[in-house]
Amino acid sequence: MRANVFIVWGGNRSLANKVSEKIQERNEFNVIVGGDNPNDIFIGEVVLRQVKMSSVAIILAQNSDKSGNDVLLRPNLMFEWGYISADFKAKNVHVFLMDMEERDLPSDLRGSWAKSIVTKGKSEDDVAKEIADIFDHDYHEQHIPAIETFENWNNIKNDIRNHTVNPLYTDREIAAIILYSFQASFYYHDIKELREWILKIKSNDSIVEKTISVVISALDYYILKEKKVHPNTGSEFNTLIRRLSGDFDLSYEDFEIDKWLHIISNNFIGLCYNRLSDLDKYNEQQKIYFLVHAKESLQKALSYLDSDKTAEKIKKENDVYSNIWRGYIYRNIGVVYAKLNDKENMENYLSRAADAREKSETYFSTNVSDTVLINNFKLENIMIQLERMKFTREIDVMDMLFIREQMELIDHELANQNTLYTNINKLLNSVEESIK
Repeated sequence: MRANVFIVWGGNRSLANKVSEKIQERNEFNVIVGGDNPNDIFIGEVVLRQVKMSSVAIILAQNSDKSGNDVLLRPNLMFEWGYISADFKAKNVHVFLMDMEERDLPSDLRGSWAKSIVTKGKSEDDVAKEIADIFDHDYHEQHIPAIETFENWNNIKNDIRNHTVNPLYTDREIAAIILYSFQASFYYHDIKELREWILKIKSNDSIVEKTISVVISALDYYILKEKKVHPNTGSEFNTLIRRLSGDFDLSYEDFEIDKWLHIISNNFIGLCYNRLSDLDKYNEQQKIYFLVHAKESLQKALSYLDSDKTAEKIKKENDVYSNIWRGYIYRNIGVVYAKLNDKENMENYLSRAADAREKSETYFSTNVSDTVLINNFKLENIMIQLERMKFTREIDVMDMLFIREQMELIDHELANQNTLYTNINKLLNSVEESIK
């Protein structure tokens, strides 16, 4: 499903048509040029319908005062600009000022994001290409702060669901939202719903297609992991590994999304291999083979996570999200080393995981009021403490009492619906049995 781009024009219909042609040549958008001759007093019904069909706008603002003494924008352009500014996300409104500066705008429009375009000495075709190039660059540079998907999950999931009917986001935006949302869906117990929604999103954009493929596979891992073991379980995890594998490089289109796709795909490949090593149908040599591959995939995920090529603004915004993933990957590697009887590396990675998870719990307890989310981070922190005791066989009775108290403080009505809570109780009982 390609995003609809609405072009607002005032006295420059020919340029608007040229810009439309240049953008559509890239085969990423459906472009709608504003309706012919709308009434100057109100936004005509045709234009209103066109605007409602769109999620991105290009505004071509041109001075209609021919005397050169003043700046005058056509009324229809002003009305449409105002309507779009109220209805669209600010980042989806791309304003181009023809031979004007921002200071030339009416006072109520100053401060809006806009790019000045000099037309003198250029053909209309050259101007249209310049506008299309700037739009293409700015569109692909858009990003979504990853942590928003955790902090505003109810709004985000409603937006994803609504996007399947009427696109609210650009391709890059929806790719980022899907990418960052699937872990939030795990904490809020919306995995199956998210899977259903994103399967309805259609796009020819390579980033969106790859993102959907990777995230659906990750969601399927969570679903498969909770099923009872049956004769086909090994085949199902192998199928997931094949779906998640494959060399790809989308960094030339969007480095940040490409990076996270590699982190997620390699992490879940590692988890699939780890689960295969638990199945009784395989012999010890096969299990070692699976664990070695799990370790390699998880280390590869960590290498992408440690990459420092991301723009500083995005890196800072996503620091908390990156730390959440460090907690996951360190823990996953630590578990693999425990199965390989490598105590030194096991303790190293489980210790790193504990530090990362404690930071995540502290952040959400301080900055978020949602009980569901806070409880899940508390549970993950408890889980890593128990796993360290289990694998190191160094069990502290006082720590066990404190963990039991923490578990009792967690909302039981909520927790009883939580697979993580159930699994931690099993782990807690197992560790307690070992010290009796």
